[in-house]
Amino acid sequence: ESISNILKLIPKQLHPISIKNNLPGSSFSPVSLMLVPGILCELYSNFGHAYVGGGHLKSIHSVLEPYLGGARVYCGPKTHRSTEFDFILGQSNDNITVVENPKDFYDYVEEGKEVKGPPDQKK
Repeated sequence: ESISNILKLIPKQLHPISIKNNLPGSSFSPVSLMLVPGILCELYSNFGHAYVGGGHLKSIHSVLEPYLGGARVYCGPKTHRSTEFDFILGQSNDNITVVENPKDFYDYVEEGKEVKGPPDQKK
């Protein structure tokens, strides 16, 4: 049910969506929902953009793995407790973007909007 609710939030232009229950022989679509536990770190290099959960109600989850995997990282605004966020911002602020509203992630990817750093450091 929660996956169905997530799919309803994704704009139609980003379909098809692939839902993966296993990894061997997988190909990926523009939006891929992975239901395989324990492989996230290995997947980041397959995607140019990674939206990291958290950051809206509580602080963000790990952003270092997708960054090191080569993906441009997007996260919510509650970055104040994340030393990983601070590290990425100091190394390459072009590779991390704060998304105020989770639904806006698709606009950032589609339109190439540039919002770097925590909310008080937006350009």
